[in-house]
Amino acid sequence: MDHINQKDRKTIIYIKNMVSRLGIAMVQSKLEALNLQYTGVFLGKIELSDPVSKADLKDLTELLRPYDFHIIEDQATITVERIKALIIDQILLSEDGPKPDYTKLISNTLGRHYSHLSQIFSNHEHITIERFYIGQKLERAMELLENEELTVTEIAIRLHYSSVAHFSTQFKHITGFTPKSYRQERPQIRKGRDAAINMEKILA
Repeated sequence: MDHINQKDRKTIIYIKNMVSRLGIAMVQSKLEALNLQYTGVFLGKIELSDPVSKADLKDLTELLRPYDFHIIEDQATITVERIKALIIDQILLSEDGPKPDYTKLISNTLGRHYSHLSQIFSNHEHITIERFYIGQKLERAMELLENEELTVTEIAIRLHYSSVAHFSTQFKHITGFTPKSYRQERPQIRKGRDAAINMEKILA
């Protein structure tokens, strides 16, 4: 179990694709079903209070598989998933505060030069960290537009765009919709939406 970090009887397990609050709640329920005591469940990471047996790890793997969550087995993938989790967390945490310096945060948290981490991320995901950050900001913008609690201007400010025009232009370029038309045309629950984040356009 080289991919499982066990320190001072605490076990840390990294999970691929667990990048939402809903995913955290689902993983917590699976841990409870297996009676595994956890000290924390975060984006992309589980902290258990005790070492985990091979049998429990196998059971957890099987319970997570239907949700496309996978226990990570190599260091490069762990690094990439940690970067993703940091970015998603910072987008949410910075909405009521100053614009985050995600490059400095990533470097300081992972204890390595940003250029090295950026290369690992790009080689693994075939997209830069900056482009991933843009994509996640727009995913968050979609959620805020669907909630209808904030104006387009307030959303642009909350997500630290330099102007409403910049926000609207980037949103339309990536999704094919203006923020206003997206809000008007999309249902409250996104099921197979056509206004998906277009990764080819983010790469452009």
